[in-house]
Amino acid sequence: RLVAAERAARERAPQRPGSERASLEQEEAEADALRRMRAPLDFLRNPRHGRKVVMAAGDAPRQPPKVPHPAMSFLVTPPVVFFGSYEVGGCYEATVEFRNVDAVSRRLRVLPPASASFSVSLVQYPGEEGHVAPGLHAKVQVRFAPDSLGDYEDFALVQTETDSFPVPLRAQRPPPLLTLPEVLDLGWCFVGGRKEVSFAGENRGGAARFALVPRAAWEDKGAGDADLAEEVARGGACDAPPFTVWPRLLDTPAHAPYDLRAAYEPRNVSLDHRVELLMVCDNCHVRPVAVVGRSCAVDMHLDQVDGRAPAFALPQHAVRMPDTAVAGAATRTVRYANRTPLAIEYRWDLYEVPREGLPDSQLLGDRVRVYATASLGGEAAAVDAAEGSPAVPFRIHPAAGALPAGGVAEFTLTFAPAAPLLTGCFAHLRVAGVPDAALPGKDGGTELGLQVMGRGVAPPLVVEPPAVVAPAPLGVDVEHRFPLRVANPAAAPRVVEWQVGLSEGSGGGGGGGEGA
Repeated sequence: RLVAAERAARERAPQRPGSERASLEQEEAEADALRRMRAPLDFLRNPRHGRKVVMAAGDAPRQPPKVPHPAMSFLVTPPVVFFGSYEVGGCYEATVEFRNVDAVSRRLRVLPPASASFSVSLVQYPGEEGHVAPGLHAKVQVRFAPDSLGDYEDFALVQTETDSFPVPLRAQRPPPLLTLPEVLDLGWCFVGGRKEVSFAGENRGGAARFALVPRAAWEDKGAGDADLAEEVARGGACDAPPFTVWPRLLDTPAHAPYDLRAAYEPRNVSLDHRVELLMVCDNCHVRPVAVVGRSCAVDMHLDQVDGRAPAFALPQHAVRMPDTAVAGAATRTVRYANRTPLAIEYRWDLYEVPREGLPDSQLLGDRVRVYATASLGGEAAAVDAAEGSPAVPFRIHPAAGALPAGGVAEFTLTFAPAAPLLTGCFAHLRVAGVPDAALPGKDGGTELGLQVMGRGVAPPLVVEPPAVVAPAPLGVDVEHRFPLRVANPAAAPRVVEWQVGLSEGSGGGGGGGEGA
């Protein structure tokens, strides 16, 4: 197209005289020279400017390579500026060297980091011209002034004649490593009671300080709330009902043990009391931890009576003792099961039930009665279950002991009447060492125990013969013996007292004797 345009221009131009007209070969040579003059030139470049920027500064890798490669002009030492130990208010410095690994002298500049915690000094060149000869190095001072003990990360951008790259700037103390579980399980506790558990551990990492904050307060008020910060600064304990954890400010030196304690005070029965806490470290890291516990009340029931399950599960079960002869004894066996997930210590207390408080007949189903120790005289009127008393001729063995969680215990009831009377008592199974809120019978409930009743009987002795007739005549001052048989139909031995009397006019005396 260029040649065609030149020819068209020549045709439009005025023609020279024939004697001055150039030959065709000359015109083509002139056109070729003109075409070469208008063509772009491609000279060999100066090796100083032979490479272009390989990438933009924002796309450069965050960490320079440790060994030079053909695309680099400088080797950075150290490749990452790291501060591992610092305190608030201090100022720390590190030297960074840039060694020229190219074949010609190079220049560079360092742009400062964006954060205020890091700063970079002016580049110190080996000479005054601002060039770095091959094999020599320039250096800068990186300063770090932290305002907290948190982690810091930034970079300083290095620009050279051939490329650009960042130098990472990092500050991080050795992080703590606590042997603390994520869930602090305090286990079971009685309602209204208090249980303390110690969670001892070791910090296998760097030294740190933790502040305990309820997650709800942290999310509602925020980390920068002044009231929350003042509350945490006062120390003491972290209250998160029904839990209390202390100390609130936990110092954990490096490779040293620590002790974190927690208390559980439930006010209602629940299988899942749970509170979320946050352990805020002084390095600005936050670790969640949960505190859990379960609460219960005393749950014991009568499991068997003489090897058979009772027809109804009642807090106060009626136990009828067989009719027993005076001075005799009868026994029955009852078994109680502890359905509480905690061990229980117990003791039996016996309370005399007045005659008007007993059923009208021997049929225990005639009237349903519920006894309360307060109406029977309270603890002052209690009788030792191991000994009984003349008014309460009952005994229970064992009278006291401990029942493990989920365990059972058998008790022997003994009835030993001292008189042929219908007597009864209320055997109260009292649980020891348990808060009142967890006891059965509180807040209008029925107290746990047994309604025991028994009758003492005294069947007449059998005397054979019923009468002794002495045959006449009897000699004076002569001893006469007559056989006499006495039988005791009762199961227990009885004491017999003899009394002999003479009728009026017999002229004799009287005597007496005892036997068994």
